[in-house]
Amino acid sequence: MNSLVENDFQPFPGQCFLSEEEAFIFYKNYADRNGFAIRKGRFITKNGEVKRRDFFCHREGKTPLKIVDPSKEQRNRLSLKCGCQAHMRIKLRKSSDIFPQEWHVTTFVVDHNHELLSPSETRFLPSNRTITEKDEKHILMLKEGGLSVRQIMRVIELEKHVKHGYLSFLEKDVRNLFTKVRKKQDANDAMDLLQYCKIAKEEDCKFQYVFTLDEERKLEHIFWSAAHCIDWYQKYGDVVVFDTTYKINAYQMPFRIFVGVNNHGKTILFGCALLRNETTSTFRWLMKVTYYLII
Repeated sequence: MNSLVENDFQPFPGQCFLSEEEAFIFYKNYADRNGFAIRKGRFITKNGEVKRRDFFCHREGKTPLKIVDPSKEQRNRLSLKCGCQAHMRIKLRKSSDIFPQEWHVTTFVVDHNHELLSPSETRFLPSNRTITEKDEKHILMLKEGGLSVRQIMRVIELEKHVKHGYLSFLEKDVRNLFTKVRKKQDANDAMDLLQYCKIAKEEDCKFQYVFTLDEERKLEHIFWSAAHCIDWYQKYGDVVVFDTTYKINAYQMPFRIFVGVNNHGKTILFGCALLRNETTSTFRWLMKVTYYLII
């Protein structure tokens, strides 16, 4: 790596870099030493090539207006944005025959309108907390082994010979990783369930299922009933019990089953459903599809 990236200098107009990434790393190292973080901002292109790039303080910009949905729990987290004007601008210029193109610093604003952090605190900023792809795989493997988040952090600290609390990510980031993976798995599981229902319907036309999608084309509600369940209803459907659970499955979705009793006194299943919520409209939909499919 070029020594310019590693030194303790402050950026200055006229400073040259061989690449945009080199300029970004230089400014990032400067920001880490001086108590703030940076992000890539505006850029200008010409003929499909970036010719100018701005790097901003992480507190640049204004807090966007937030649309509040009263039906959902609000996090009420304060925004870090305060309109800070500190930034560095670079432009791509041809300087010599040896180096046909170089990135030149054209503007450097050093002053911030907020209090800067200590160098040891900057690592806690979200933009400085990263989990590499290699670490992700290792963390997920340790999770499969039954380790808690705290145990996973300690194991990785020991493996990397890092002081306690000095990894490039926090426990919160590990939990966020688990949430991201679980959401991805949930989406795959939903597709697998729909595929199963489709195949079951093709193999036996008496198999019944129906589902709805939300505005993001994600599975919202689904009801299904196997062929033998429908046969059971025809024989023992005099009494139907609508049994409920409350989000005790891995997907945190209310699970609803329709059951009855056969002539041997054993409980039998007529149909079941996974629901996104427990609103009146949801139950109205469920009762309607149940009536048309198995009754």
